[in-house]
Amino acid sequence: MSPNLEFAPQQRSHDLLTEQVLDHRAITYDVSDDGVVLAIQGELIVSASARSDSPRLERELLRIAQPSGTLASTQLARGHQRHAVAGVDIKDPDANGPAGDIELWRLLDPRHDSIDQARRLAAIARGVHPTFAGIPQPELPPVSPNHACVVAPGFHHCPYGPPYPAPAPAVGFLTPPGEAKARVVVVDTGYIPLNPDLDPRVTRVHGEMWDVYATPPAWVPDPPDGTGNVDASGKLLEVVGHGTFIAGQIAHAAPQVAITAVGQLDDPQFMHPSGGGNAYPLFASEFSVAHSMLLYGTGDVILCGFAFPTIGNHPSLPIKAALDAVTAPRPGIAIVAPAGNSESAIPQWPAAFGEVIGVAASDRRQRARARFSNWGCWLECCARGEYVRSTYIDYSGPIEGEADTTFTGWARWQGTSFAAPKVAAAIAAAFAADPSVEPIDAYANLITGGGGVAVDWITDHHVTAGVSLPQLRLG
Repeated sequence: MSPNLEFAPQQRSHDLLTEQVLDHRAITYDVSDDGVVLAIQGELIVSASARSDSPRLERELLRIAQPSGTLASTQLARGHQRHAVAGVDIKDPDANGPAGDIELWRLLDPRHDSIDQARRLAAIARGVHPTFAGIPQPELPPVSPNHACVVAPGFHHCPYGPPYPAPAPAVGFLTPPGEAKARVVVVDTGYIPLNPDLDPRVTRVHGEMWDVYATPPAWVPDPPDGTGNVDASGKLLEVVGHGTFIAGQIAHAAPQVAITAVGQLDDPQFMHPSGGGNAYPLFASEFSVAHSMLLYGTGDVILCGFAFPTIGNHPSLPIKAALDAVTAPRPGIAIVAPAGNSESAIPQWPAAFGEVIGVAASDRRQRARARFSNWGCWLECCARGEYVRSTYIDYSGPIEGEADTTFTGWARWQGTSFAAPKVAAAIAAAFAADPSVEPIDAYANLITGGGGVAVDWITDHHVTAGVSLPQLRLG
């Protein structure tokens, strides 16, 4: 079944960033009643073990595509070196571990569509049903497109609307850096230096993307986030400052926590053989996001700021491999992700994995589901995600979705992307206060009312049939 590219009138987005992603030459997509799935046009993700078990699958793959590398590949582009960063361990994936089983293939015919081909090939071989804590999980597909992810996908907004200027908060929102007793790794859009009390707390590192068109294919660095990321009309992209906003949230709630900010928006010049098209980073592939989780997954808490749906609602192959690799040496690590902003009950990844603490958003009054938030029993909890204030950039000029706007280092924003950091910070703060309790156990204590955090329940009847989630009242 070929992708459905037709939107119903009430679905089609008027958000400029969403439109730019959909129009990107490297992107294909599939529309359903519940949302839109994005994927890289010319790339397939393949389970090597499933391919080995199915000669027919292997024959079909070799007929239409060629292998490019695996999630454990270490080849770096010429001139690109990963420099040691103080306090941050960089760990190459084990080629014999889960990452070595995840292959990236490039379609040979540019007229082929990765969603169409993935659906056809997945029907040839069986997937596998993993378990977590003894509970069967949704089936992993043998083949999938390389899904594209923005920081909060949906029909209308990425994240839920643009940021708005806010006055500086009262003194004490950020404290001067002290001894770091825990580390949070944030895989998001990166960090833009801006604040003398926050900058020393944050270590900036580049994310990377796999260039399938290079000879040989290799990892290339993603460009850093910054105020130069504007669209063709000169308007600041809505995603700019997203990771910076999150870093301020974590630093505010967890003063004894150091932050590693991984900038993960893929460089468009490597994403399509014809070149051209959009010249600014808008999204990352799931393969790239999983790679960053593997490289930098040595913190105490990992916050993945992306949420994306998949074809067939199957779990993400590379994200699952990254989770397995990261949790194997340290089962007590806490991994947190937002639910997404599509007002849907369809699982989003990584949040829907059993190993991940998936966080939905409650409204400003913390009484109900935020109108944009996804919701479902595949999530763990919720926290306030409306009208959140945090650190932003210094900027004066046009921004997508708004007229000329002036920011002086602070903003209000909303989305599940800003509910999840509250939970990640609460876990990290609890671990910093008592390192004898592993982060995942610190979360278990928080969600039952320990650690001085009030917990109540919110039930939603609009998106789901009365599904209730515990709410951490974290301000």
